[in-house]
Amino acid sequence: MRKDGALFLTPTFALQPNGTDLEFYRNAANLVMTVNISGVQFPTGCGIAWTGEATLTREASNSLGLYNATTAQKFRIYNTRTTIDTAGEWFKLDWATTSNQFRFGAVKGSSTGTARVATWDYGGVEATPTAAITVPATSGALTFGGGIILPEAGNLALGTVTGTKIGTATNQLLAFFNATPVVQQTRGGTLTNNVTSGGTTDQIDDFTSLTIYATDAAAIRNDIFQLARAVRQHDVALRALGLEN
Repeated sequence: MRKDGALFLTPTFALQPNGTDLEFYRNAANLVMTVNISGVQFPTGCGIAWTGEATLTREASNSLGLYNATTAQKFRIYNTRTTIDTAGEWFKLDWATTSNQFRFGAVKGSSTGTARVATWDYGGVEATPTAAITVPATSGALTFGGGIILPEAGNLALGTVTGTKIGTATNQLLAFFNATPVVQQTRGGTLTNNVTSGGTTDQIDDFTSLTIYATDAAAIRNDIFQLARAVRQHDVALRALGLEN
């Protein structure tokens, strides 16, 4: 009781609809409702509203909405929560951070928290689902049924240590510039080694012993023939891959 005679009470009352406990009380800052039931049901168009902010409502049969007129909303499911925005980890569904852009993903607080992996599952049981996409994609393969389209100035950044393969087997099909994909092309010809010593396979001459066959027209003709054959095969391969018109 205050000095002016006003009497303040902290009321607590409970109901038992059909034997179910429903209790209301006020703590230091909030009106608290405790419900000892298996769930909460809203009639159509009814819900829970925070004055001037969001409303959680049953909009239609099997439809739950979170809204505030034309103000964008954000919904969070927490892994850990100590302080709003700064200490914790959560998954967000978010229209509010970027205007007219829907964002979702695993988020950490600005001061503490760990960047967690988010996985989009499909199939399987809940305890052992099949992962379709894991972000960041640190393992496994990503399958794109409709292909990949890069925007203007969209580049692929590759590693500088191990590097990247395009095609992991010689029978995988590949092409460029709308050509029909083909397997790895064969060389088709082998250059003749006409060096008597110190030469290596597929070497026409070591350019230090040119006088060895300077008068051997047949050997020279064979060398030129094999070189032309190899050039032709490279030309065919480039055309097949779409790298040459």
